[in-house]
Amino acid sequence: IVSQQPSAGSSLKQGSAISVTVSKGLPIESVPSLLGLGCAGATRLLAVNHLKGLCPAAAAGYSATIPVGQIINWSYANKLNATSAPYGGTVLIALSKGPAPKIIPNVAGDTYAQAQAALQALGLTVTESTTASTSHPTGQVDHTSPAIGSPVPPGSTVTVYVSSGPPTVQVPNVSGESVGQATAKLRTAGL
Repeated sequence: IVSQQPSAGSSLKQGSAISVTVSKGLPIESVPSLLGLGCAGATRLLAVNHLKGLCPAAAAGYSATIPVGQIINWSYANKLNATSAPYGGTVLIALSKGPAPKIIPNVAGDTYAQAQAALQALGLTVTESTTASTSHPTGQVDHTSPAIGSPVPPGSTVTVYVSSGPPTVQVPNVSGESVGQATAKLRTAGL
């Protein structure tokens, strides 16, 4: 009840009628467009319209077009980009985390050219290095840094390590050794 007639404190005969006005509820407020704003700016703008803004981290999402920290969308009562909400209502705001990370694909065993093409197709920068490997023959990719399967921001640099074959080892001097001693020394050296 928002008003009554006659007013409180008036004297009436018992059984007289009293007129009352029933509230229609909270007024509906307009939700302005929040695009291009960050959380603080959107919260201030909503406050001018008698609304609250909430920017929970769980609502943040990736966007290839909206910069980090700017609003992707907002909602009220599960209505995306709502244009109205009741006075004092809380509008949930989703902020951009920027472009989604890229996952480094499994390029082990590929040639450098194949690995380079696959990584560049993801928008990554590629550099080449060589490494001795017993896992992959000469000319094949042994591993990457960051590692295969790792998430990286778009535009990151990935170093592709191409096998130069098995590592070289220093041959030990086995002259004057018995066959058993020579064999043991050679095995210890990886020969």
